[in-house]
Amino acid sequence: MYPCLHGASNGNNRAVRLRIQWWPLGFEVLFMKRRLFIWLAIAAAAAAQQAAPRVYSYELSTRFFAPDPVSMHVDRDHDRELIEFMVAPLGFNAKPARKQVFFDFKAHQVYIRDADGACRVIRNRLEDHAPRILDPLGGGWADDLAADRVRLLRRETINGMPARVVDDGDHYDWLAKDYDFPLRRVSMSNGKPLPVELDVTRLRFVAPLGAVLEFPSGCSKIDGELGEEQSTWIQPLRLEAAPLRLPPPVYSLRWTTRSASDPATIDAFRDHDREAIEVIGAHGTLRRALFDFAKHQVFIEDERGCHGMRYAAGDAPAWVDPVTAGKGNSLTSIRPKLLMTERVNGMLARVYDAHDAGPGKIRLWLAQDYDFPLKVMGYELDDDDWPIHSFKVDEVLRIRYAAPAASKLEGPKTCENSESEIDDDFAKWEAFLKPKP
Repeated sequence: MYPCLHGASNGNNRAVRLRIQWWPLGFEVLFMKRRLFIWLAIAAAAAAQQAAPRVYSYELSTRFFAPDPVSMHVDRDHDRELIEFMVAPLGFNAKPARKQVFFDFKAHQVYIRDADGACRVIRNRLEDHAPRILDPLGGGWADDLAADRVRLLRRETINGMPARVVDDGDHYDWLAKDYDFPLRRVSMSNGKPLPVELDVTRLRFVAPLGAVLEFPSGCSKIDGELGEEQSTWIQPLRLEAAPLRLPPPVYSLRWTTRSASDPATIDAFRDHDREAIEVIGAHGTLRRALFDFAKHQVFIEDERGCHGMRYAAGDAPAWVDPVTAGKGNSLTSIRPKLLMTERVNGMLARVYDAHDAGPGKIRLWLAQDYDFPLKVMGYELDDDDWPIHSFKVDEVLRIRYAAPAASKLEGPKTCENSESEIDDDFAKWEAFLKPKP
């Protein structure tokens, strides 16, 4: 990026007023020097602006990992770097876990150490910097800023550091005074600012203690390589789900669900290795499924008669039994936010805001002592994230943690066995859930 100069001379080449056009900045300077000195000064300033530091320590808060801010600490000394942060595992009852990520830029390796001391090493394809989601100072921001047609808005001080506030149309960036990296970033949506994505604090351009950057030993090697893309970091950082608390497999419940669009009322009766599911209509039971988990079978009675199929799973699908909804589906892949506690049909529940669902959000009412939903609501939001419409998805009307009557778990007297197999895919259970014949 080179400045373009326009100027006028007074004839003796001593006093020159210049207008420097240097996109995106424009300013005027008055030098009582020769033109050669002016050119050298401008070239030196441009070089200083683009040079990236390689020795620093700082702290930051970022939302690049999760909706809630994650606090990080970064230490770098030329070819070595350590990034430490606390990350919340996915799911409920999750406690933050400490992670340490060491970069050896000479050997192109990354060491990842967990709080329990377990360590893994993987190849890093980046030449001389950590990805920007982990280290915005060394993460190649200058190249992007040079490519974007950013507009200087003002100069101000944030967290005690002077900064230039620029706008590229999608973000507001507070760039460091002497370097092209952001001290703060705010993205825009429909012309309105979103919560702060990145905020750098306590920045010092000094080398950390040598012991801080000693690489761990005894690490297990994992295949693949890491890059700038955030997706390459998900598995190596092992953002695993916290285990769910589920009740003993002995209960009876009634619930309503809109999984198949129209609301259906369902009774579930479970006693360890056997479970009966009944879809209730206006005049009694419409359909029935009897699971024998020990024998990996399910018998389905519907309008076509009775037919038995192989069923390999150890629990009924979440579409027919909400108690098993936490196993292997979305309840273990979200970072929910606890709002309050309240009662659902007389049962105490914890209320969570969960993940985005298209143009809206999901709100969950989880049982107080177990991690399964007593109620699920969906919300459509306007441009300001205010709910404009809500709709009930699922709701448990009652539940009893005791063995059901033996008659509820009796198998069909005559049933046609087939060689086919059914799993928990929703498409295979949608017709079963229909509230009408």
